[in-house]
Amino acid sequence: MLPRIVIERCHYLARCSQDAGAITRPFATDAMRCANDLAGEWMREAGMSVRRDNVGNLIGRFEGIGDGTLLLGSHLDTVRDAGKYDGPLGVNIAIAAVQRLHDQGRHLPFAIEVLGFADEEGLRFGSTYLGSRALAGTFDQADLDRVDADGMTMREAIAACYQSQFLNMTLPGGILGDVHRAVRHGMRSVVVERVAGQVVQVVLAAALLLALPSPVRAWMPWATLAVVAFGVIVW
Repeated sequence: MLPRIVIERCHYLARCSQDAGAITRPFATDAMRCANDLAGEWMREAGMSVRRDNVGNLIGRFEGIGDGTLLLGSHLDTVRDAGKYDGPLGVNIAIAAVQRLHDQGRHLPFAIEVLGFADEEGLRFGSTYLGSRALAGTFDQADLDRVDADGMTMREAIAACYQSQFLNMTLPGGILGDVHRAVRHGMRSVVVERVAGQVVQVVLAAALLLALPSPVRAWMPWATLAVVAFGVIVW
């Protein structure tokens, strides 16, 4: 069921678009708010607390029973006339992995945060990786003066869309790693659905590997390599 739900959700997100008949979801627009609302609801259904930072990144947190945080996800913005899966697939697979843990009543020794980045493609302002740079605290404040095709600055767009002033965010403490999954345009949905369930398993396998005590993980380089290799093979 989860692989099919992942694909169906990518199709639902495709309806959040600035252009009729095509998928176009620029940063800080009604189309992005639509995508955040949908993905946020799915995160809540998976047992996550949901928040949005003041640049528009969507963050769902599934608490663990110990310290540390594993970051999963991808971006929710798009290029013009985008495919259905580039970006949203990574977010939906991450939500599905957490959903499986939630349904089984399991919590890992660390928290999981699912990220839906607000701007990777830079379609509106030419500001690629804005969402991840803001999260990492490396955003150049001069970019706030960038102007879109309608003459609106990025600063004004953030204030209008999210009713907030831009500030660099801070990463949660004890980051264990991150997993980012995106596909390029043109992949057929039947192919994506077939592997989506396998990728969910890979994400969970990587999470369980990180759950091992540090001394054990230190002696398991080949186990780590096997998890990564398996992910490449099934993808």
